[in-house]
Amino acid sequence: MPKLPAKPIKVTQKTFGGSGGTGVSTTDADFINTDTSNFDSILSAADTNVQLALETLDDEAIQPEIMIHPLSGFSVIQGVWGYKFNLVDVWKRLANEAPIADLDEINYSRYLSAGTYDFEVAFSKGSGAGIIEIIIDGITCFSLDTYSVGAVFNDMATQSAVILTTGYKTIRVMVNGKNGSSSDYGISMYSIRIGRTA
Repeated sequence: MPKLPAKPIKVTQKTFGGSGGTGVSTTDADFINTDTSNFDSILSAADTNVQLALETLDDEAIQPEIMIHPLSGFSVIQGVWGYKFNLVDVWKRLANEAPIADLDEINYSRYLSAGTYDFEVAFSKGSGAGIIEIIIDGITCFSLDTYSVGAVFNDMATQSAVILTTGYKTIRVMVNGKNGSSSDYGISMYSIRIGRTA
């Protein structure tokens, strides 16, 4: 291993980068000299740019939508839930199963900023179907009667709601009653899309 020199090596001053003599320079004073005269303005501009970026990220134009698929993790609050699939389904459905009951419920957890959102639910309908309801912060964001005389697959509906505060939200998906003609309280969903509009 080579030995280090006993004394610092002198070098001729050279300036790297910057304009008008600014930037990092090496000198014959045996150390690196950094010109810091522009740092305050650079940091101020960086702070402004970061703030603008954060505000832009919170803007509805680029805020990513949330897609909840049947395979997404959820917590069962009431009932027995499982997956269903047949040849006419475009995707697996998540449905409550026997013993089916009113107020069967599952919960998801997602981060939402305050704002107005579209709640787009893909679902199936049938003679034993109940009313799907989505509740966040005590506000009903989506409510739909999915009863139908005959089976209907791959259906979709969109409703809007306002989220008042920002943070992680418990998204309650539940059965809340049924049509008087329905024979049961079943609900069956392919997906839930939550997209900010304002």
